[in-house]
Amino acid sequence: MIRVLVFGTFDGAHEGHRNMLRQAKELGDYLVVVVAPDNVVQEIKGKICVNRSAQRIQGVRDEHIADEVVLGDKLLSNWSVLKKYKPDIIALGYDQDELKEALNTHFAASEASEDPERSRRVTVSFKKPKLVILKSYKPETFKSSLLNNN
Repeated sequence: MIRVLVFGTFDGAHEGHRNMLRQAKELGDYLVVVVAPDNVVQEIKGKICVNRSAQRIQGVRDEHIADEVVLGDKLLSNWSVLKKYKPDIIALGYDQDELKEALNTHFAASEASEDPERSRRVTVSFKKPKLVILKSYKPETFKSSLLNNN
């Protein structure tokens, strides 16, 4: 089974989100959507969401595309969600450059911190997911920052 993971804020589901989720779903057998907690959105974007995390999670669930929708880590760059769900693929939105950089930094640090005496065991247990950049869908129209006047 190929497990795909998507990260996002999903503040008011719109056609751009639906398209992103459908593209991600096509990459594998099981789609996990990780919705950013309110405090992480505040830290990253410097502002609060229109909808609270519980509403945003329910909004994604109501799309009936994801197999599982979960709240992300409350600490930025904690990545416990990766350890828990062990994705084969992480699908990134076309505009998630900072997330891509943070993930690449995390994976590079994980590989560099392997203990040489345990490297055989660590290498077997650590499986770096493939990062896939999804295509945009009418970004001039369907982008949360435009739709939510943020």
